[in-house]
Amino acid sequence: MLNWNDIQGQDRAKKVLESSVESGRIHHAYLMVGPLGVGKRATALALAAALNCTGNSGSGFQPACGQCPSCRKVEGMQHPDIRVIEAEGRSIKIDQVRSVQKAAATRPYEGDYQVIIIDDCHKMTEEAANALLKTLEEPPESMKLLLISHQPASLLDTIRSRCQLLRFAPLSSSIVSSILSHELSDMAPDQLQVAAGYGEGSVGRAKDLAESGLIAERAELIRTILNTDAKHTATLSTAAESLSKDRSLFGTKLEILKVFLRDVALLQAVPDHPERIINQDLSELAQTWGREVSADDVLNRINLVSRAQHLLERNVNPMMIAEDLLMDLARR
Repeated sequence: MLNWNDIQGQDRAKKVLESSVESGRIHHAYLMVGPLGVGKRATALALAAALNCTGNSGSGFQPACGQCPSCRKVEGMQHPDIRVIEAEGRSIKIDQVRSVQKAAATRPYEGDYQVIIIDDCHKMTEEAANALLKTLEEPPESMKLLLISHQPASLLDTIRSRCQLLRFAPLSSSIVSSILSHELSDMAPDQLQVAAGYGEGSVGRAKDLAESGLIAERAELIRTILNTDAKHTATLSTAAESLSKDRSLFGTKLEILKVFLRDVALLQAVPDHPERIINQDLSELAQTWGREVSADDVLNRINLVSRAQHLLERNVNPMMIAEDLLMDLARR
């Protein structure tokens, strides 16, 4: 996305960047932090395009025109002065950061600035992070570094201290729904609304659910998981296999279950406000299930699902996670 004005819900972060350009005091490095899928990368690319746009004239901040040769190169990810560094495999390696060090010793080829965007910068290896410090300590005036992360606590303190922090907020459900309606125009509005709720302020998470095909299967999925009988080993094993056979969908299924359980807990706490739950179309199921279990039991189940999500992120065997989770849930 090159259009600065199309970036929604991040007015505060955008204003900081606009003011820095207008004052001529662009910081050498920004650390853009916030949840996944809220516009950090889009903002970084739009800023890079604006800084090198040749189609605008005059002073102050102006969004990229989107039409000049520079903007077209950014759109096609072919601009020689703008590069995006991201993980190769599971990490950002030292050789990738060394390429930034080499670039820092040269002038921009075409534009006014070299802009280096390091996406998921928390994935840098220790060696890569230490190498980046050298550039952050003595950056050339013509280079701007935009570091993006949803896990800034994983970064070295020395890296965080050398960057200007820019916080990106979760998006409102209405903004997420609006963005999804343009990107997934063939999906029913009620399903988009559910997906937006699951996104919890993240377009990326909402889109993942919308494109997974699981929205229509939520009720059946939830009933299967919560009603699995631990005494029937074959049934439990079959359910675990179905739950975990696709690793990426497994994570989405766990999130569906956790959000449903949170809806149940919310209805137990404030039964007079069913409009607050995300699964509006499953409110009857949530109310029925909530009457059959205690509030403590619901919270325990939420913790079990959160633990399963954590194990999945740590690359524990999915089938093992699913079997243990279903067994633990069945004991409650």
